[in-house]
Amino acid sequence: MTVCRRVIPFYKSNIQRDLKTGKNVLVVASHNSLRAIIKKIENLSGDEIANVEIPFGGIVVYEIGRDMKVSYKKELS
Repeated sequence: MTVCRRVIPFYKSNIQRDLKTGKNVLVVASHNSLRAIIKKIENLSGDEIANVEIPFGGIVVYEIGRDMKVSYKKELS
């Protein structure tokens, strides 16, 4: 997926770096970019991410530990 090849390096060098220092991070992006980030943080396969619904204008809250694993996920409506 070409979007993953572009988004994941940005995620690692910017978002992940801030998460590791304990900062809160707000990500606002298009569906394709969000799908690539979700695939990475939830460790999903290509088949699994194809079935993930991303609500238009929706909010998804993740808590990610310093080990970069998702410890909490909640969709707000």
